[in-house]
Amino acid sequence: MKNISTTEQLRKAVLKCLGDCSSQATKQISLLEKLIEQNGQQTCKVILQQLAHIDLDEMEAAHFWREVVAHHHGMGRNLGREVSLQTAICDYFCSVQRSMKNPTVVEMQTLEQTLRDSSHDFLTGLYNRKVFEITLTREIARARRHDRTVSLLFFDLDDFKKINDSFGHPAGDAVLREFASIVEAEKRIEDTAARFGGEEFVVILPDTGKQEALVLAERIRERLESSVIRQEGRTMQLTVSCGLATCPDEATDSDALIECADHALYQAKRNGKNTIVLYRSEKRRYLRIDFVHHLEVTAAAQAGKRARTAVSKDICLGGILFENQWPIDVGANVELTLALNNQETLIMEGMVVRLEIVGDKKYEIGVSFLDLRGNTEHPLSRHICQHLCPQSSNCAETKKLTRHHAHQATLSCPS
Repeated sequence: MKNISTTEQLRKAVLKCLGDCSSQATKQISLLEKLIEQNGQQTCKVILQQLAHIDLDEMEAAHFWREVVAHHHGMGRNLGREVSLQTAICDYFCSVQRSMKNPTVVEMQTLEQTLRDSSHDFLTGLYNRKVFEITLTREIARARRHDRTVSLLFFDLDDFKKINDSFGHPAGDAVLREFASIVEAEKRIEDTAARFGGEEFVVILPDTGKQEALVLAERIRERLESSVIRQEGRTMQLTVSCGLATCPDEATDSDALIECADHALYQAKRNGKNTIVLYRSEKRRYLRIDFVHHLEVTAAAQAGKRARTAVSKDICLGGILFENQWPIDVGANVELTLALNNQETLIMEGMVVRLEIVGDKKYEIGVSFLDLRGNTEHPLSRHICQHLCPQSSNCAETKKLTRHHAHQATLSCPS
């Protein structure tokens, strides 16, 4: 037997051992002992959870498992026949350890189905909202305790009501199942996917920053967009919108993180649907002006490499928004070089604070300024440098340009 990496895989392995030889307790014990040898004391915990629905820590579980095995052998000798493992466990915890008072015998498959029904959405097979909320609270607590991140994806199928109205509710159910299967196929083992309600789905991504979460969300979006769903001879093509929020960047509790992701989802719908939006606060300290110009971008992690060209969209005293064809991690430091005219160059250093997908291989990146260097003869560079480097600019010129910005929302720059 191979070493098993997750609790769910271990649970399935335990059930397989029990099911493969359900009428041969000695063989069951032998197979379970090999599983314990391979995977340690956590196996004992899972065995007792499955056979007696008792939740113990690993050391206690290992102790009681040894006691149960010895009790099984003793019962066999006293009765002169083999007894089932379930009988030995029930007798041990009722007559020896006495932690059970009124046990109920339930067929294992029935118990498994009952437990699954209480934790999973019946239509899609994903976890239900209750499990999602419990898991998110636990993952946020773990992330805060270990100074890690956890991201939340909030999906909503676009124009789902039209599917139900045009094709009927069976078609709508088929769409929900198809999207759930895409999410299940694309997510990692450690991620938790759930149906939040109606056509809304959520995915919890432990130890995952914004860019990694964005990549997964985009894979899911693209895969649904390229899928053709057939129902009773008719075909349907669907898209999905998604909001993304990360703890602790946007929120440090589950309710607030859900609210942030939901707000980003609402913005994705407003942006035309079939897109992914990262949450950002709408609070702005500075006037933004339209500013379309080519600039060279070098990420700090790419030091020594050739700069790549991007196009700015707007600018303010606090930062700049530009569009390019590759993502840059939120939190990464970048250097932006802007040629204002043939003689003047402005070099801006900043940190990425926003990342959004706006089209096929198109990303909007917001940068908050850290420092500026270069020639400051141009009014734009004087104005920005005066804010960040007061010793390098003229106060009168700054006031003049500030008034100009207040009345004119578009700034052109000589090429």
